[in-house]
Amino acid sequence: MKFVLFVEGHTEDKALPVFLKRWLDPKLEAPVGIQTVRFDGWSELFRDVAQKAKMHLNGPSKDKIIAVHEVEAWLLSQTDIFPPNIRKAFPGKVAKPETVNFNEPPAKLLDRLYKQYIKRNYKKTVNGRDLFSQLDPAIAYEKCPHLREMLDKMLDLATDTRRKR
Repeated sequence: MKFVLFVEGHTEDKALPVFLKRWLDPKLEAPVGIQTVRFDGWSELFRDVAQKAKMHLNGPSKDKIIAVHEVEAWLLSQTDIFPPNIRKAFPGKVAKPETVNFNEPPAKLLDRLYKQYIKRNYKKTVNGRDLFSQLDPAIAYEKCPHLREMLDKMLDLATDTRRKR
């Protein structure tokens, strides 16, 4: 049994399965699998998601797949994982991390703050992966209602699927 996550980049591809399993696996009798399907950015995800979802949900492994979900980073929920200069510079709106999305998405906010305060670019594939490895899923769960909803749903699906076996 596994979850299939549709993600829009390399950081999510590598970091999210480990991050999500750190929250899910301790709550289950046996760990679930998490497979990512990576797209090259939002435009490819938007263009190809319907076709890939049908392929995964109707393919030979369809009975082992229990959800498909596209996700966004929740790194801003735990500011103490960032370098001190960045941490001090975060705007007040990071108190509700999932609202930091439209005017200046999280990666753009981080890139601006990294350039301004530590004089280098924010590298999603390096910095993002490292930050996700430090991010406590329980903290993100408490501060991010959409993440909480997704994790609760994943847990319900995994628990319900195991009960039906």
